[in-house]
Amino acid sequence: MPANSVLPLDALPSHARSVLTDLVAAARDSFQDHLSSIILFGSAAEGRLRPTSDLNLVIVLTEFDKKRVDSFREPMRMAHVAVRATAMFIKDTELEDAVALSPVKFGDIARRHLMLFGTLPAAFSTVSQADQRRQLREMLMNLSLRLRQTYVLTSLRPEQLAKVIANCAGPLRSAAFTLLELEGSTASSPKAALETLAAILPDAPAGQSWQDLCGQISRARETGQMAPDIAGPTLFDLIALTAAMRGRVELASWTHSTCRVRNSCCSTPPVSPSSSSSCTATGWCAASGTPPRSKKSPGVLPRTPIWSPVSTMIASTSPRVRVNLWSLLPQSCFVRGAIRICSLS
Repeated sequence: MPANSVLPLDALPSHARSVLTDLVAAARDSFQDHLSSIILFGSAAEGRLRPTSDLNLVIVLTEFDKKRVDSFREPMRMAHVAVRATAMFIKDTELEDAVALSPVKFGDIARRHLMLFGTLPAAFSTVSQADQRRQLREMLMNLSLRLRQTYVLTSLRPEQLAKVIANCAGPLRSAAFTLLELEGSTASSPKAALETLAAILPDAPAGQSWQDLCGQISRARETGQMAPDIAGPTLFDLIALTAAMRGRVELASWTHSTCRVRNSCCSTPPVSPSSSSSCTATGWCAASGTPPRSKKSPGVLPRTPIWSPVSTMIASTSPRVRVNLWSLLPQSCFVRGAIRICSLS
């Protein structure tokens, strides 16, 4: 990028544009030939910067040289104070391992970024679905644990919870986008992905829907504020939403590892429990809302070599949990009510 080139930052406020332009110039002066790329990612790269948003950067270097890093400390500190700019400093030789260890994060960067200097490293396009499933499970579990700890320690001070709830938006939206991708679906943005997932997840809290909760997260993110009387309950419901998403990932990972077949995926959805007929051709009982069962044993789901492990697991649960587990499976993996788990990789 020539030194006098205009950065692609038209969607950002003028103050943020000015700070980032100066920061890129300082990085070039400090790192010189050690600088490979500067990448802006996240909501700022989409032109959706909010009052609570950070300006997230990845700075790719060939070497993390102390003398050159020291000369960049003050410009980076000033940018952080001015516009909440934060940077991940990574060496180009570390990228392949970093992408394998954090595929959800780097996949999100690859989807939503602006190049401020250099080109997007090729390693960003090497994210594997197996790594994505593994990190989704880890990320959602860690988020659940942190939110529980925060609720116990902080919920008596509701004025402190708006920032906590706002900060959940990024990881939850990124996880939802990745999960829908793994299931063969698409969304226009991570925010839209979470809203789509919220519409189909079971077991919403009593008195509200998961969509309502998504709206509360968005308001906290956009305004940085939340009414004290709803902040605590919203945080508690976030714990439940994270657990529901983790359950969907767990089931998808389990079925992928044990029931993988190489058939092409059929988009025909299963017969719904709300079907007008009381007993369908596939055996789904519309009256009771339960999945199909075997003719030989009415308490056991039909078993075939392809999906026997899944049917055994679902059949061993209570009727209510059984239907919820059934609903977690992507509709594209049903063929006339019999599960055919398709390869996601």
